[in-house]
Amino acid sequence: MEQASTELVERWRQGDQQAANELYQRYVERLSGIVTAQLADRLRSRTDPDDVLQSACRSFFRRVQDGQFEFDADDDVWKLLVTISLNKLRSQVRKHSAAKRDAGQELSRSSNEIPDEFHMEKLSETPSPVEAFIFTEMIERVSAKLGADHAVLLQLRMEGHSQQEIADALQTSDRSIRRMLDNIKAALNAELEEAEE
Repeated sequence: MEQASTELVERWRQGDQQAANELYQRYVERLSGIVTAQLADRLRSRTDPDDVLQSACRSFFRRVQDGQFEFDADDDVWKLLVTISLNKLRSQVRKHSAAKRDAGQELSRSSNEIPDEFHMEKLSETPSPVEAFIFTEMIERVSAKLGADHAVLLQLRMEGHSQQEIADALQTSDRSIRRMLDNIKAALNAELEEAEE
C-alpha cells in the first residue's frame, strides 16, 4: 500500500532521503506536465521546464524540512508543489520579459513591478483550474488586507466595469478609484514577491 504523502513529508523532515525521492517520483510527472503546458512557446527556447521544476522542488524540500509548512492532507502537498512551480515559472517569464516590449507593453528597466495592464489582462483571461485556484487565493488575501471598498472595486473590475462605473457604484471620484487600483496593484506585486521568496 502506498504511503501517504503527509507521512513521507514527516520522514523527510527527520532526514530520510528515500522519503524525498518517493515524493519527487510521485509528483514529478504531473508537475512537469503543468509547467510545460503553462510555458509559452516563445519562451521555451530560453526557459527549460526541467530547470523550473528542479528549482521548485529544491525550494519545496528545503522549506518543508525547515518546518515552514504543515499539511493536513495529501492534497495540500500537491497544491503547494503546484503553487511553488507556477511561481518559479512566473519569475522566469518576468525575467525574460523585463526591459523588453512584450505584447505591446513596456516594463520598466529599473524595476520588476508589473504594470496595471498585466493584472487587468490576467483578470479577463480564462485561467486553467490551477491558475484559478492560486489567483483566487491571492485575490482573497489582497481583499482581506485592503478592506471592503477595495474588495468591491476588485470584484467590479473583474466583472468588466469601467473606472467611472465603479466610481459611481462606490460613490467616490475617479481619482480615488485610480488610487485604490494603485493600492491593489502594489498588494498583488507584494503577494507575488512574497510567494517567490
